[in-house]
Amino acid sequence: MRLIAQWAEIREYLESWFEPQRDMDRKVEICGSALFHALFRDHYPETGLRELIRYWVGLRNWAETAQLAFTGYVVRRPKVFLDVAEEFWSSGADSGAAQEFFRASFIANRDNTAIRPLLERSIRRWMGFVHPSGRRPADQDVEKDRIVRREIEARAGCPVLPGEMEVAGTQLIVVSDLPLLRLGRFALLIMSAGDALPFIGALANWAVASAAMDDGDFNDLVSWVVRLSDTDVDSILVAEARRLVAYASPVAREAARLLLWAIGSKRSRSLIDEYDLTPEWYKERLAEHGSDPCKSFYAWNEEEVASCLRREDVDLYTILERAKCVPIDPSAVLPPSLIKRAQDALTPINPNAIRASTSHTLESHALETLTPILCAHRPHELADFMRSVVRTMPAREMNGQYFLAMMLPEISLLLTGSEIAAVSESIDSISVNASEWSEREISGPRHMAKHAEARALP
Repeated sequence: MRLIAQWAEIREYLESWFEPQRDMDRKVEICGSALFHALFRDHYPETGLRELIRYWVGLRNWAETAQLAFTGYVVRRPKVFLDVAEEFWSSGADSGAAQEFFRASFIANRDNTAIRPLLERSIRRWMGFVHPSGRRPADQDVEKDRIVRREIEARAGCPVLPGEMEVAGTQLIVVSDLPLLRLGRFALLIMSAGDALPFIGALANWAVASAAMDDGDFNDLVSWVVRLSDTDVDSILVAEARRLVAYASPVAREAARLLLWAIGSKRSRSLIDEYDLTPEWYKERLAEHGSDPCKSFYAWNEEEVASCLRREDVDLYTILERAKCVPIDPSAVLPPSLIKRAQDALTPINPNAIRASTSHTLESHALETLTPILCAHRPHELADFMRSVVRTMPAREMNGQYFLAMMLPEISLLLTGSEIAAVSESIDSISVNASEWSEREISGPRHMAKHAEARALP
């Protein structure tokens, strides 16, 4: 309590000294100078130094050399800087500018022998942050929050109270401020800026924390860091996974699976099967896929594609989106029924709804999906449809004419006399008030008319 009181006293003194207009250039320079002298006094009290750093980083209008100086300052008292850094990811002091200072400084000094051990410890700490409500924002439904907390406590096997706790032999830290969980992503950024090997053990803390909260959150980023590492980090993660499996608890097994999945190698996948770490829900979905792959959500292999192309009970758009390359492959022999279904699907699409506005409509999505197969197998029918779209131009409002005009250069070779006449009629209508157009206008109806005419002209 006395230490907290000291922090409050120092903060109050600093604020009283620099207010009002604390962000004045001269005052920012004075605070920076005070920080410089404090850093180069070996026995300067840590409490005072911490508050000076916090206050100076929280200011604005730094000199252009501030980032370079800050990067050098970190080397003098790295532990204090690492402690202060956490504050600027909290909800009470969230600052993008301050975060950028710490990002550049920690990345520049990550391989410094004096800083790396402390940085390793902080990264392991940040990766092991747990929030009582998980990664989801606090809900106004108090009962729902209680349910989530109870579920996390059940997985962790202990009360989730602010402070340290051990789960599956791994040290975690419970934080009450949700934004602090973002420090895990910051840790990954530092890890990915060079050799990840010194920091890779922290992923075990991430895996256990994620398993406890039942939310892997940035699994894809972890996989990216692991798989792009220039050094062999797989053996370390496999060893951590084996250690976790030995605990035999559900949370430890899920954490082991997250680590092995992040590796993404044949060996790690075989270990997932060997230890039977595949979740039950995933096994059920794989079984569903095996019984009818054409209606599952998983990717099709070549044999499944060939089978599903012939299935008329499967939605046409599902087939075309899941087998994108096959319909346009010249060497592929498509079932005539599939081609006919695609051709028939073109008929109900309203030409007036194509390129009618800036938004993507159901009709435009349908046309986009049908275009590859029709281009390859029914080009004349698709060309006729696109001509019908162009013939709607005179009856459209300016918005519709503008967005259709933007497309005309792409399909100009398809146009016949009827479509050219429709475009000419539209140009005459659009340019009625051409004398009022101005180069200075960068938005509005006249700006749209000017650009529509330019794109529609042959």
